[in-house]
Amino acid sequence: SQNDILGGIGFDSSDGNIPSSLTEASIAMVAKARQDHSDSNKAGYLDFYYAAQGEDDDTTSTIGMRFMDGKLAVNAGGRDPFHPLTVFTTAQNWNSGIAIYNTDTSVAADQLLGIVGFDSLDGNAPSDLLEASVAIAAYASEDHSTGDKGGYLTVRLTETNDDDDTTSSEVMRVSTVSAGTSSTLRLRNNNTSMPDDTTFASIEFY
Repeated sequence: SQNDILGGIGFDSSDGNIPSSLTEASIAMVAKARQDHSDSNKAGYLDFYYAAQGEDDDTTSTIGMRFMDGKLAVNAGGRDPFHPLTVFTTAQNWNSGIAIYNTDTSVAADQLLGIVGFDSLDGNAPSDLLEASVAIAAYASEDHSTGDKGGYLTVRLTETNDDDDTTSSEVMRVSTVSAGTSSTLRLRNNNTSMPDDTTFASIEFY
């Protein structure tokens, strides 16, 4: 029947009770029926279970992820995914969204922190997201340390008629001048004959 367990793999220890059910294991990957099965209906999905810290033995573990219909739900708690990647949050510390970190422990000013890119498979898929058709890129605005974490955000577009594997152009930048002063939105005007520092028009917000 729909949602029946088809099988799975559980991981636990012999310290405390050995779980009698896969869903009580410390960690488990459990396959379930997506629908009532028949010779023409065999859909399934995967639930990934984990036991939270401080949880007793013989307790049903929490569903951390669900893989269904080629889509993944993270922090799911038994919820189905809506899109290829669906993330559920409590909007609280350590559970507020998706984070992208540069693992360099000595980040310098203007160093790339991370990118979200948008492109198609018609032509090469970009190996560098700075070559994506559209990209939102985050950079450090200063050398990073415990007391300096400044950043700025850019929107980048590939020009019409540019080939694949071509670095996109920055068309918009959002930044701050300094803490507590003003925020700046810069829009590229495409006038390449002007000096570099005047190829952007600035709007300041106070």
